Amino acid sequence: MRAGVAGVALCFGAAVEKNSPVSQVVGLLKGMSTQLEDEASHDEHTYKKLACWCDTNDKGKTQAIADAENKIDSLTSDIEEATARSAQLDADIKELKKEVTENTEDLKEATALRKQAQTKAEEEEKETVKAIQGLKAAIVVLSKHQTPASLESVKEIITHVMRKHEDALIEVLAPKHAVVASFLQAPPGPAAYASGSGEVFGVLQNMKSTLENDLEDLRRKEKEEKVNFAELKAVKQREIDGLQGQVNAKSDELASTNQKLENDKTDKEDTEAAKDADTSFLADLKTRCRNIDNEYSQRQMSRNEEIGAVQEAIKILSDDDAFETFGKSFGFVQLDARRAGQAVRARVQRLLVQVATRTHSGQLAALAGTMGLDSFEKINEAIDKMVARLKTEMEDEVKHRDYCTAELASNEKTTGQKNKALADDQAEVQSLAGDLKKINKAIEDAQ
Repeated sequence: MRAGVAGVALCFGAAVEKNSPVSQVVGLLKGMSTQLEDEASHDEHTYKKLACWCDTNDKGKTQAIADAENKIDSLTSDIEEATARSAQLDADIKELKKEVTENTEDLKEATALRKQAQTKAEEEEKETVKAIQGLKAAIVVLSKHQTPASLESVKEIITHVMRKHEDALIEVLAPKHAVVASFLQAPPGPAAYASGSGEVFGVLQNMKSTLENDLEDLRRKEKEEKVNFAELKAVKQREIDGLQGQVNAKSDELASTNQKLENDKTDKEDTEAAKDADTSFLADLKTRCRNIDNEYSQRQMSRNEEIGAVQEAIKILSDDDAFETFGKSFGFVQLDARRAGQAVRARVQRLLVQVATRTHSGQLAALAGTMGLDSFEKINEAIDKMVARLKTEMEDEVKHRDYCTAELASNEKTTGQKNKALADDQAEVQSLAGDLKKINKAIEDAQ
């Protein structure tokens, strides 16, 4: 009888083994294990993308900050040099303009003096020519028959010439002073001239010859003065032009230097602002990425413990003795089977509770709670509810992962946009600098 009952029990156990509550629980646990492994795989994939993003941005921003610091140092040096050069050029231009003004005034004064000398020479030449012509006429009169009137005209000519050219004729007149004085003081009439006609005639010849020589010297000297002044003027004008050329060249350099100085100052301000933004971004990035690493490490550790606990539970529930125990549900063996089943559930429950406590896993805690139910039918019902809740949590995690992925893409897009904007701004600065240079050139040409 006992053997028959045992045989029936064994047959019944084999029949119900596939569809028994313990089989269903094991199946659910396996599904849970697969789900946890899938979550781990998805989490690892997302983490690797975030880690790559962190590493790429960390290196990129660190390099950008280093480049910015080098650029700021270089711009600072350029600004200092440009400031000093601008001051030096400004001082040079003022000194050169002063020299141009002084040389221009000197040339103007020299031109005025030359004009005065030329006018005086022309007047002296004119007076000398007139005196020579008068002496020639007087000589003609004395060489012919004289009348009182003609003699008086000769006296007037001699008196005028002696007064105008006293210095030039002193050597000629000094030896014959008495003769000339006697002639000029004699009463009108031919008799007055007859006594010293030969000597007076000779004095007039000498006076004419002396004035002709003086006229020739005067013209020669005036010609030399004109040539000398032309050369002096040319030299002085070249000097002025050279100084003015230096003024123009240094003025152009000053304008270019000041424009570069302003561009460098603007570039330095922009670079400092970009560096500050990158520094702030990098600090936030390091904090966020450090949190991502810590959170992933904690999740990974907890999930591994969860998977281990679930697999251990599967192993316990899949044991042949457990199947045999849970398969016994009637007759004189039912009581012992029930006690054995409760012992197995208690063991599984303790395992799940321990892991749930260490990992703070709500899933395992809920699963451990179901293991305290009276029957596996109730366990199945509880697990179904838990699975539904886990699906909801999984959907939330997927949403969070998608958010992280979208945030990553947004950051990459924003970085690209900012880099493009920076490149556009730099191109605009270069374009404006070129336009300004053209405007300065146009102004210079107009002047």
